[in-house]
Amino acid sequence: MDKSKSDKALEMLMIKNHYVLSHNTLQEKEYLLIIEGRRQIVELIKDKHFYSVLADESLDIIKKEQMYVNIRICSNKYEVHEDFIGVYECVKGLSLDTLVTYIKDILLRRNLEYTIVLGIGFDGVSVMTCLAAKLKNIFEQQAQYFHCMANCSELIVKDTIYI
Repeated sequence: MDKSKSDKALEMLMIKNHYVLSHNTLQEKEYLLIIEGRRQIVELIKDKHFYSVLADESLDIIKKEQMYVNIRICSNKYEVHEDFIGVYECVKGLSLDTLVTYIKDILLRRNLEYTIVLGIGFDGVSVMTCLAAKLKNIFEQQAQYFHCMANCSELIVKDTIYI
């Protein structure tokens, strides 16, 4: 005999919730929501005539190298929007050539064209400055490098703390 029929509490639970979601199902739904959100962001970016790529590298709590990537666009009302595209593990290290590969791969996976990249923003570390120069050649010389303002703000805060 079915236990939910003999136990009143289980019977009420079964009537109220016709299905129970496992952790795997919830994780899959969460993943699908993230994918859909990214897809909408990419469609918004594709509607514009240009965009900027912002990236920064860092170590996570267990010392894995990662690259954070944002895309900045300007709306028709001249409002600047910066959308987080993702965090990518840098398994092959942070050399200049691998950073170029990461950026190209990220744009390719999102189906974003190189030809409409107007700006590239990184922190002022020498490898990132060299990365900007190399990416400028890939992006047909039109992309302008600028020092990431978030990194500038972080440096200012760090300097004021030490004073």
